[in-house]
Amino acid sequence: MPSNPERTATTKTALLAAATNLLRSRGIAALTLQGVAQHAGISKGALTHHYPSKEALLSDLLEHHLNAFNATLQATQAPFAVAYVRHGTHDGSRGLALGLIAALVLNPDVLEIARSYATRWQEATPSTDALVARLATDGLWLADVLDLPSAPPELHAQLLTRLEELAGGSE
Repeated sequence: MPSNPERTATTKTALLAAATNLLRSRGIAALTLQGVAQHAGISKGALTHHYPSKEALLSDLLEHHLNAFNATLQATQAPFAVAYVRHGTHDGSRGLALGLIAALVLNPDVLEIARSYATRWQEATPSTDALVARLATDGLWLADVLDLPSAPPELHAQLLTRLEELAGGSE
């Protein structure tokens, strides 16, 4: 039988997966504690044992996904800014990012988590060129999330190559 900390971790993982799936499939309006509990197949009381409020759930959800992105960056053999360009231009979250953005608007305190990661990433960006590449990458990602026009398909690969060159460059 798993220990209490193992059960807690397993339950939290299931709750974060349920919250992620709700955000992806139905948006921020569907992200209620009752909805997450139902989607995870547990009682609302069990959920509130781990997440006493929607804000606590959103905070952990954002932290979870930013940690995953950060781990991807750290696992890459490339310099930090190059890894950021390679992995940060496409919203592979299938709607999760849009839900998290909406959650940040509705719960500004949760934004501090994103700011904390952004500050660390800023400190890991060594030059003006690398900063330009990182910020352009953020713009491409946001365009993808919001389904805005960005680089035409025939130029997209060239744009990413140029951003990688900037990211790896020095002043």
